Amino acid sequence: MMMRSALILAFLLVWMTCVPATAATVESVVEEYASAIGQFLEEKDQRIVAIDDFDGPRVGTGRSLSTRLKESLQERGFSIDETGLQAEFTVRGSLTQLPDGEFTAVAIDVRVLNSDTNQEEQQVRKRVRLTFEEENQSIESNRGDTAIRAPVGSVLVDDPKDVEQLTAPSFDASEVTSRPEKDKVIQGSLNDPQVSLSDDAEFLEAAKGSPFRIQVLVDRPNAAGEYDEQYEPISLEDRRGLAFAPFQQGDRYAIRIFNDTEFDVGVALEIDGINSLSISQNEEFRKRGLWVVPRKGRGLVKGFHLDNLKVASFLVDTEERQESTIRQLGPASKIGTVSVAFFFAWIEGETVPQFAKNLGTPKDLVTIPGPEIENPSETVERVFCQTSVARITFRYRNPDPALPAQIQPLAERQP
Repeated sequence: MMMRSALILAFLLVWMTCVPATAATVESVVEEYASAIGQFLEEKDQRIVAIDDFDGPRVGTGRSLSTRLKESLQERGFSIDETGLQAEFTVRGSLTQLPDGEFTAVAIDVRVLNSDTNQEEQQVRKRVRLTFEEENQSIESNRGDTAIRAPVGSVLVDDPKDVEQLTAPSFDASEVTSRPEKDKVIQGSLNDPQVSLSDDAEFLEAAKGSPFRIQVLVDRPNAAGEYDEQYEPISLEDRRGLAFAPFQQGDRYAIRIFNDTEFDVGVALEIDGINSLSISQNEEFRKRGLWVVPRKGRGLVKGFHLDNLKVASFLVDTEERQESTIRQLGPASKIGTVSVAFFFAWIEGETVPQFAKNLGTPKDLVTIPGPEIENPSETVERVFCQTSVARITFRYRNPDPALPAQIQPLAERQP
């Protein structure tokens, strides 16, 4: 069968409930921190704050947390100091992956610092931790006889979907028959990460022999800084069990996504944990966050979706050279992370994938019109499983930020 080349935005949704209801989520932690920071700023008679990136070991998904926190504070009426030169207080954060061999949680630590003295205003962290302790959440995570406790001052996220997004492991769980089995597959990938590359290193699989794979393509500028719109495949590298793309500053890149299964799949393409549909002008696309790749098909994504005709290019460059729509997403991590999560999808009435039968039960169907990215628009109707069946992740290095002129080394100043 000839492979169809298509990538469709996901406009419909029937989620399957497969995650524990009592788990602490990123949303709950971010909202509690935003509330505490907002209260602190009001007490200090401040309406503006700076937000730095969230650091994390070998994980570039902290950008999604800083962006969520920024949006939540803006909803509360606070302004964000994008330069970091005006606000009296600066918010900084970190992520820590806490595996114990059986399961993984992520500790989130958010600090408010005096921008002049760099001293922490500790009441924010104390207030948040006290709130979660009173609610008996996010301080300790338990699975059977196993427990993980948050480091002092931090709170835990143990919701499996959030942990998967924050840690971004590559895995294929298409053969599992239960949620615990999937957890073991993911934990195995975190404990002993493996890179499954083709012989020419141009194709990256979720796992060896997986029906899900991606190809990374680059449009590199010429000496004049011009692009020819010809995206060419690049070879990926295996760096200590993590796939790495050797991008150069100025590269524009695209992700070609392959689905070799007998079912359509929904695809969540995330850059530093931020969904590639998060700045779409279509509210439903932002809400759903899924593209659709047809069965035995493939699709190409060249940037963050803006509308059916335009994208904001995936560009490897300093923040000031990014499009304004990208700069609003917050500062990029030094190590960037591109992650592609796959979710089985099917037309109502079709045979349901065994994976979905084992891990959930369909709920209400919602159908929304949307465009096919390389073909005329069409409306599709699919049922999605909320639990991802596979994920593919690679890393890359972002350029160092440009130094302001007043603090550049003398030799680098322009006459």
